[in-house]
Amino acid sequence: MVSRKHRASPCGLRPDKRNRSASEIYNLQNKVLHKIFEQIGFPYNKEKAYLCAVFTGMFGRKVTGLSDMTLVERRQAISHFAPSTKGYRVNNPGVPREFREWKKGDDEKCFEMIPAEDRQLRMAYALLLELGQTPDKMPVIVRARYGIDHERWIQPKQLNDLINYLLYRVQNCRR
Repeated sequence: MVSRKHRASPCGLRPDKRNRSASEIYNLQNKVLHKIFEQIGFPYNKEKAYLCAVFTGMFGRKVTGLSDMTLVERRQAISHFAPSTKGYRVNNPGVPREFREWKKGDDEKCFEMIPAEDRQLRMAYALLLELGQTPDKMPVIVRARYGIDHERWIQPKQLNDLINYLLYRVQNCRR
């Protein structure tokens, strides 16, 4: 038996926290959705028809099951039902822009996240602090400039552009 630590990723990438595939996000969302449905008293296996009717109303199209929903629709469903789970914190995995329309059965897609200890990313955070902003402002800037939900998902060229932008802001604020 292959241990979980050394299992190959569906994309052939090294299975560490930097690499993620669409099917891995799908599996995480699946676990969360099934847990939420159990917590609110609507187990998916017993209440599938009712839940599909709810999803059909939410998304304005016929939904036949969880596997018929895109990753972004599944994320919206988690956000919709999460407040109903009293006393439980729900982890709603982020979905990169290029994965949003992915459904189970589509060709596998992969991406590599920039590691949190990356020197350029740390420099971007340092420049942000130099501007008097808190680190939680970074996703807002990245979303506004590049349309990406998380700063660790940006491409190296975009990260370089982000550093130049922040550096420009720092230099102009000192005058």
